[in-house]
Amino acid sequence: MRKAMILLTACLLSGTSALAADTLRDGFQTPPDSAKPRVWWHWLGNNVTADGIDKDLAWMRRVGIGGFQLFSGNLETPLLVDKPVVVFSPEWRAMVRHAAERADALGLEMTMAASAGWSETGGPWVKPEQAMKKLVWSETVITGAKRFQGRLPSPPTGNGPFQDMPMPPELRLPPPPPVPGARPRPPAAAHGPSPSYYADVAVVAYRLPDAVVPLGSLKPRISSSAGDAAILSDGRYDAPLRLEQKTPDGQLAWVEYTFDKPVSLPAVTLAATIEDPLNALSPSGVVEVADENGTFRDLVRVAPQEPVAFPAAAPVRTVALPEASSRRWRFRLDPIPPQALALPGMPQQTVHAVTELRFETEAMVDRWQAKAAYDTMRSYDTGPQPVRPVPARDQVVNLTARIGADGTLDWTPPPGRWQVLRIGYSLTGAKNHPADPEGTGFEVDKLDAAAVRAYLEGYLGPIDQALGDLRGAKGLKNLLTDSWEAGQANWTPALPAEFKRRRGYDLTPWLPVLTGRVVGSAADSERFLWDFRRTIADLLAEAHYKTIRDFAHEKGLGYYGEAMGTRLPTTGDGLLNKRYTDIPMGEFWQMPPGAPSDPAHTSDIAEAASAAHFYGQNLVAAEAFTALPFMPPFTATPAALKPFADRFLARGVNRFVIHTSVHQPSDDLRPGITLGPFGQYFTRHETWAEQAGAWMSYLSRSSYLQQQGRHVADIAWFVGEGGAISAPDPDRLSPALPKGYRLDFVARDAVTELLSVKDGHLLAPSGVVYRLLVVPPDARSGDLKLSLAVLRRLRDLLNQGAAVLAPRPTGSTSLSDDPAQVAALIGELWGVDTPIPRSIGKGRLYPAPDIAAALADRGVAPDLTMAGAMDADIVWSHRRTDDADIWFVANQKDRAESVTLSLRGDGRDVSLWHADSGAVEPAPFRQEAGRTSVPLTLSPNQAIFIVQRGSAPATARDVATPVEAESLALSGVWTLFFPKGQAMPDSVPLPKLGLWNDMSDPAVRHFSGTATYATEVKLPAAWAGKPVWIDLGAVHEVATVRVNGTEAGIAWKQPYRIDVGPLLKAGTNKLEVAVSNLWPNRIVGDAGGAGGVRVTTNTHPLLHPDTKARLLPSGLAGPVRLVRMELPGGNG
Repeated sequence: MRKAMILLTACLLSGTSALAADTLRDGFQTPPDSAKPRVWWHWLGNNVTADGIDKDLAWMRRVGIGGFQLFSGNLETPLLVDKPVVVFSPEWRAMVRHAAERADALGLEMTMAASAGWSETGGPWVKPEQAMKKLVWSETVITGAKRFQGRLPSPPTGNGPFQDMPMPPELRLPPPPPVPGARPRPPAAAHGPSPSYYADVAVVAYRLPDAVVPLGSLKPRISSSAGDAAILSDGRYDAPLRLEQKTPDGQLAWVEYTFDKPVSLPAVTLAATIEDPLNALSPSGVVEVADENGTFRDLVRVAPQEPVAFPAAAPVRTVALPEASSRRWRFRLDPIPPQALALPGMPQQTVHAVTELRFETEAMVDRWQAKAAYDTMRSYDTGPQPVRPVPARDQVVNLTARIGADGTLDWTPPPGRWQVLRIGYSLTGAKNHPADPEGTGFEVDKLDAAAVRAYLEGYLGPIDQALGDLRGAKGLKNLLTDSWEAGQANWTPALPAEFKRRRGYDLTPWLPVLTGRVVGSAADSERFLWDFRRTIADLLAEAHYKTIRDFAHEKGLGYYGEAMGTRLPTTGDGLLNKRYTDIPMGEFWQMPPGAPSDPAHTSDIAEAASAAHFYGQNLVAAEAFTALPFMPPFTATPAALKPFADRFLARGVNRFVIHTSVHQPSDDLRPGITLGPFGQYFTRHETWAEQAGAWMSYLSRSSYLQQQGRHVADIAWFVGEGGAISAPDPDRLSPALPKGYRLDFVARDAVTELLSVKDGHLLAPSGVVYRLLVVPPDARSGDLKLSLAVLRRLRDLLNQGAAVLAPRPTGSTSLSDDPAQVAALIGELWGVDTPIPRSIGKGRLYPAPDIAAALADRGVAPDLTMAGAMDADIVWSHRRTDDADIWFVANQKDRAESVTLSLRGDGRDVSLWHADSGAVEPAPFRQEAGRTSVPLTLSPNQAIFIVQRGSAPATARDVATPVEAESLALSGVWTLFFPKGQAMPDSVPLPKLGLWNDMSDPAVRHFSGTATYATEVKLPAAWAGKPVWIDLGAVHEVATVRVNGTEAGIAWKQPYRIDVGPLLKAGTNKLEVAVSNLWPNRIVGDAGGAGGVRVTTNTHPLLHPDTKARLLPSGLAGPVRLVRMELPGGNG
């Protein structure tokens, strides 16, 4: 037995296994192409060559990349080739075909972005009438009881995000410093102003309540800390009043309205100009009212606008005010907040640029602009408003038939004062970006399926002609849409008909609500706005994302979709959008070491994973390792990126799409063309590019296991049913998710149509089984409103045996629903307002927000529990196949952790699967009371898979761990060899091992690339044939080890150890360690003239090397040892 254990361990240490071969293990050790990472492959600034395509794709295949996703764009990229290849030109289409030919020959999956640039679906062939639209209006107050004949003012017809608000400035990054070899660009064709488009929708009128006097009739005197401020009440958004943040006496900027007598004002509208398109916010501050003595008091604080859209939406909002009466109303502006997202070329704004600060005399819906889909909000429940006089719904008169083609109205209204709204639509002006001028045009109307299809035909048609048979079965395989950066749109010509079909009533009487007015009541207006946004969200999913998917399928293609992207970039339903993709996709970014991930990214990945788990796509793709400009360029290494990979593997990612591998048209440009300042820069010109295979294998093996079977989650978490809506941050849920359980987020369609019940469990279309459906209240208000459709389906699920945790709702979200039916159904299900669980049919309803108690009541124990250090940071996931449970466990700390995991279930054998080496070994375990305990010691940032399958040989097993028996220090003379081509010495003798950045020769000290340390070692005869590892000590950054001319492996993370036993022989052995450092040292050297020969060229716009900066550690620091391993008590 002892000899067998030693033999088994030796096999494991040498990367083989004594276990019987099987499909799961074979796929793990040699992952199929479906498990391999993809890369984003940007063609930038017309810099494309066939030679570069060939070399890029050959390198991808060589290092284990499974495919690429092709973008064409421009980020102020200089021209670095002799013949520019202009996007959509015949030459460009020929290059696309060439790429498809090479992809097909190399077995690489080829995907193309669905537009030039990266967002979203737009191009020069999109006609104005097919472009994205917004609702606009004009206002005319007329006196009743006498005939009105006149031309109603035209609503704003220009392009922009809101009314007459101009288009934001184009987001342009600074060009890179002068790039050697850059060619002058041919002059771009002259482009005039973008065309505009306008059409009328309707003319409606309503009688103003007697208490409402138009602001102009009150004749307020409007002053500010900058003088006269009458411009701020003119209803226009195209010209700002600039206010210094502080007055000369140190007070905050202010705007004051003074009236002849006290007035009650129900709302204030605040708007600013868009000077920074990433951080455009309406003013925040305090509304103050003066008493009769002129002393001001605070009435209400207007908090800073919550930026959830990207890019920022129109900076305008209306805030409903509490009851108050005063002659003097004042608004004190807060200082301008720091930029939420700071990018180069966008300096911090220092002066308020206010376009409207208007106190309203009509009752207005609180924050109606976002509620009418000019912006988005995380929570639309802004609380109750004071009751004020408002028009009834049946008092809204439709005058559309009375309006002439020239806008002339002929009407005699009943007595009173009447507000006439001429409502139409114009263009948002959004264009796809960042693209070359030849590829730039209007973003297509995403709410119009016919327009989207016409757009796709215009985009793919010419490409299709060039590809010929290289589409579908071979060549081009997929289309892709990146995350949404197209802004907001809230109209399409078919919207009234679609609204009536989906919501069951006519929106015309409610059109005034889309201009901010309250109709009927604030509650009814809010419910109409919910219906309006829900209709837009449904149209976005079906007309845009579903149309793209269906079109792709007709062409034999699949569809990757970051649908719709992080946060709430537009009025959509993120999960529903992802339902209509073949491969739902999210994104996560590289952060500084030890920093948490952005909650926007954790929620985005959770949403993509939940969609794949629930709807059944299975693959969860991620735009991976994107880096913001503040990350030092050209410093990404596999060791630095691995913790982020592990973090998101545990969150469900099983297909990495690495950002980014920019096309490199020439071998003379190194590190080469970059995606502006956005990393990482993973190309064939990376210093460690040829050593990337080990890193790719790690991601591939991990992805392979994460693609098997189904996700195990006990909880289906309902995200809500409104629009805009997306998955929340899974780490910040309320009620809190108890430790040891996993969840999937589910959308409205899951509850109303897709979930079923089997054996008391909830069943997804994919086959994933949930034990509990959680329906949480609004995170901001604590209130729960549910539509009648959801309430009815909850009743059905409960009667069939489901378990549901939900507090008692307070009503419906929708104006479509009969309040009496809603109340009756709430009473039927929840009864009296009590936290006591209720049995309903075969199911169970839990009104109290205690998820752990509900699961315990259902007999559902935690899936995984952990005993170890209190501050351990271990992430995990669980998948299940027909015959195996697969657990992924990763240590997120840069220290070793000893933990004991308790896994739900017993009776199966347990093994440990190492994705870095492909090794599989038996695990120690204890099984009792339906659980399996597995003790682990994880090295810093180590990840491992635990696989349970087959019958357990016993209820417990101990496994001996090999230990160091002897070591041999390699402390003698080494020689350091350099490649040719950088004016470097061929070799440098090293009396002792050391880093080359510490050497005296400037050319050596600044060398970036791969240099080889070589020495000879005499192996003791007793070591021959024994398990022997080489321990390299400290490595900066990646090392390939060769023994006697044969590669032993690549060391890319701690511990830098490689099995070399099979390659060693008794006596003298030649040892070579090829170490790659990073580009910054050579970039600094070139800036300072080190070595006399310039080596590097790059297009990073922010890279201004500091020649006095400390160089990065480079090379093999050691100490290097050979280590003989044996089991405890062994004799070597």
